[in-house]
Amino acid sequence: MTVHQLLVGAAPGDAITNCARWLHQSIAAADPSATINARHIHPDLAHVVDPLDAIDRASADDWVLWHASIGDDLVAEVLARTSARIALLHHNVTPGRFVADLDPTFAAELDHGRTLLDELEPRVERAWADSAFNAIDLVALGYPDVEVARVVGDPTWWDAVDSRPSATHHLDTVVDGPFVLSVGQLLPHKRPELVIESFHVLSTYLVPEAHLALTGSARFPEFAAGLQRLVVELVLDRAWLAGHVPDDELVAMWRRADVFVTCSEHEGFCVPVVEAMHHGVPVVARDCGALGETIGDAGLVLDADAGPELVAEALAAVLGDADLHAELVARGHRRAEVLAAEARAARNRIVDALTGASR
Repeated sequence: MTVHQLLVGAAPGDAITNCARWLHQSIAAADPSATINARHIHPDLAHVVDPLDAIDRASADDWVLWHASIGDDLVAEVLARTSARIALLHHNVTPGRFVADLDPTFAAELDHGRTLLDELEPRVERAWADSAFNAIDLVALGYPDVEVARVVGDPTWWDAVDSRPSATHHLDTVVDGPFVLSVGQLLPHKRPELVIESFHVLSTYLVPEAHLALTGSARFPEFAAGLQRLVVELVLDRAWLAGHVPDDELVAMWRRADVFVTCSEHEGFCVPVVEAMHHGVPVVARDCGALGETIGDAGLVLDADAGPELVAEALAAVLGDADLHAELVARGHRRAEVLAAEARAARNRIVDALTGASR
């Protein structure tokens, strides 16, 4: 009996890839033949992630743990023809409507991910979701027994990441005031333009010495270019789009940040929120998707329709009130520890269910 994890794409820094690799550490201890398989494999991961053909060789006693997040025709074909037992870890499927105007093909792939969830329900023998929000999504599709397994919520691996001295020096030279950090891919549903508009209000009327960095890769260059134009048009000299940031540079940002903000409109879990809390950075977010569930009482969670003025006021409150800042840091540390413990327990449950299936 072998466990094969299945992803559409595997890339460094990707939350789902990190989750699969973290699970693999425990799965491989019980099952040395276990594999991680993906259709699209970043060259840096070619030594740890295998192509899809290993799943075609799987037997009826094997498990395929499918990490669901986006549709893909080839992955759908592999799942349809495999004789292995299928388990599901649902990470959420972003609705295609968010990117339909930018990339209709990608929007169709996203929507296909949800269709695939529906089509494969009769074959899925074990179903986990990494948040209650995602579990509700599966139940709505007819999945009868869905277990919440917040297996993406352990940020303690950051403790082994050393910050690059040059990155720390750069921050010290360009950031001479309160530092607002936003981490996440530059995608429409993440609403980075609302973060920029909120910072405009913050820096114009409330905390003029504040700085803002938005980190994250840009899948759509034209969307990122529009964000850059917005920064220029609003004359935000203390704001910048940092793009993809390596871990040793990002950890320097986490250690320097005074507050983390996300205005995302759709999240199945939101790993950066947990990373912020782990690093002692207070969180400001809107109550969209799973964000309220992930944050709990450890941050300032605003109404889902909160606009730039309210977001800016929340940021100013955190930056200007030392007692509030300290309280949110303490709550964040406690929440991050709870989520890390839940993640480890969830990993153990998943590994035991899959590697112990033949016992």
